[in-house]
Amino acid sequence: MTTSSKACSEIELTEFMGMKATYELLNKKYRVNHREMEKTSANLNRILDKFSEVKTSGEAVEFLGRVITAVGGSKRKADEIFNEEIGLVASCKRRIEHLKEVSEIEGQSLSGPLAADNPLRSSGLVGSVILDSSHGEGSTITSPSVPPPPVPPHAQFPPLTPSGQRIFMARCDRLLAEHLFAMGHYRSALALARQCPDADEILIEIFQEALNIQEALTKGDTEPAHKWFQEAKFRLKHADCSFEFDLRVFEFYLLVKDGRHMEAVQHSRKHLSNFQEGDDYKARRLGQAMLLLMMRTPEEVDSKAAQNELNESWIIKRFHLALMSFYSFTLPTPFSLAVRAGITAIKTHFCYSAKSRHPDCVVCHPLINRLAQNLLFGRHDHSVLTCYQTGLLMNDDNPPMALPNGYVYSQRAIMDLTGPDGKVTCPRSGETFGAGEAKRVFIL
Repeated sequence: MTTSSKACSEIELTEFMGMKATYELLNKKYRVNHREMEKTSANLNRILDKFSEVKTSGEAVEFLGRVITAVGGSKRKADEIFNEEIGLVASCKRRIEHLKEVSEIEGQSLSGPLAADNPLRSSGLVGSVILDSSHGEGSTITSPSVPPPPVPPHAQFPPLTPSGQRIFMARCDRLLAEHLFAMGHYRSALALARQCPDADEILIEIFQEALNIQEALTKGDTEPAHKWFQEAKFRLKHADCSFEFDLRVFEFYLLVKDGRHMEAVQHSRKHLSNFQEGDDYKARRLGQAMLLLMMRTPEEVDSKAAQNELNESWIIKRFHLALMSFYSFTLPTPFSLAVRAGITAIKTHFCYSAKSRHPDCVVCHPLINRLAQNLLFGRHDHSVLTCYQTGLLMNDDNPPMALPNGYVYSQRAIMDLTGPDGKVTCPRSGETFGAGEAKRVFIL
């Protein structure tokens, strides 16, 4: 497999969820617009079918007026649909161009010093702050041996240009917005998507529609949710989704809460009695809904509905599940998986020791440290030693030096810590030694 194909496969894995959501929205839009145009055409045909009824010139003028009005309405509707779909397609093209730029930048990085066939990359020497567990603090190593292979100064990812940084920041913001949306934080996802320089109109439309429906359900308005379900039913019916039944149960709860018990009973007979026998979920929900009729006050209805999860919070959760099913959003999201993989790659046991935490290590940060607590530790064949004081790599050009108390620093750190009097004060223990007492350490 070539380097470019590897990069593309990584992009496909990360971007599949967002691209699938884009496709589903376009598919839904096409179906809705197709039905709208069919209705408009049917209306025009009904008018034209009445041409045989025209007898006089006055009726002909009136008939032509109706035809012109119908044709004008059809044209306006077609123009609106055309402009809407052109905008969505343009947004898709911008996404594709963005992913091409990402692929090119990643391909250049992977074909450079950190290519997959580079022994430094495969051995885990690059970018690691791992120390061998047998060489802990307080131990001195006197057996000379071959030191670890030096890391060339050029063995790092090439610095990104300003345009490259913009591309990757835009991708990070978009993946984070998709993650927030999948977690149910519609408002935050929408705000983040809108503030991106190259805002994705398709994602913004998906987020805005979900937020509008969520707010309507919170207020007890089920009309937007019913409209969305009718548009999405062509896909959800294959996923065994019971969201429409859930909406009817929620409407039953609202009627009982308002004291309209007879309307609630009629509503249940019309909408809640046509489920298949053996459907345990719907039978259980219907039984819980019928219990609400026994409650005497609105407060008791609210309490019982909250206990059985039939209230606003419940229907919002059910809507979120239906939304995720329709757009093929998955948990954990690609953003979450990428973050976990990145943390796992650099997580070591030293990240959880107060004395060995590294100031430049991401996992050693208190917030990331708690996030990484349940993740696996990174596995590396070799280690890279970094100086506690300077954070620089310790190699042949900057060898490790041990003080008499067992603490190890790099040669450059010893020089920086040496005072005018030739004394070195250990930053960790506070002890003072002569600069000549620092001995070079050889790593087994």
